[in-house]
Amino acid sequence: MDMYQYEQKFGKGEMHAGFKDRQLRALGIEIISAGVETTSAHLSWCLHLYTYYSEHQAALEKEISKVFGARGAVTQAHKPQTPFLNAFIQEVFRITSVAPMLLKRSADHSGKLMGYDIPAGTTIIPNFHAVHMDPTIWPEPEKFDPYRHIDKEGKFVHSHKIIPFSIGPRSCPGEQLARVEVYIYFAKLLQKYKILPGDQPPHIDGITSVVHFPKPYEFRIKQR
Repeated sequence: MDMYQYEQKFGKGEMHAGFKDRQLRALGIEIISAGVETTSAHLSWCLHLYTYYSEHQAALEKEISKVFGARGAVTQAHKPQTPFLNAFIQEVFRITSVAPMLLKRSADHSGKLMGYDIPAGTTIIPNFHAVHMDPTIWPEPEKFDPYRHIDKEGKFVHSHKIIPFSIGPRSCPGEQLARVEVYIYFAKLLQKYKILPGDQPPHIDGITSVVHFPKPYEFRIKQR
């Protein structure tokens, strides 16, 4: 945004004419919605699925206690030591699809995809939810199973077929920051607090607009 304002003030030529205040406001809204709402939704789902699938709580708590202790710092450098935490977060990315549909794109030239003719100018909307729930890639895709991302040696397996931030040159520029935030915040919450289901029965229903959030749910927090 600093560079945008620099171009507004000092830019010249035909390209400079497009740098309007209206577009700058739109970019500001996009930064807030894409940079805050999506990370918030991912963290909400992490906590929600942690309380719902209680069979995974002991493994997560044991790993976090072993690696970070009660008061240790949580950093990206610890990721190789936390395979199950990584697998749990990746499975949350897969099964929830926080951004199930990407913004519209337009084919800049004609082509053929999986037997279908795609004329130039065709509007294309990528469906990430369909990719993440494809049974030819993920056996029993409706099942929440972090162990599908753990190999026989107990190591975490990163998957390029889970694409919550899109792929290619127009993928989310905030992907690395978002991954860091989700990892550190979620690990720190589990390190410091015992998270328990609330009085209402847990559910896994979501609300989808631009971002896919869990419906309101309850949980109780107890400091460790």
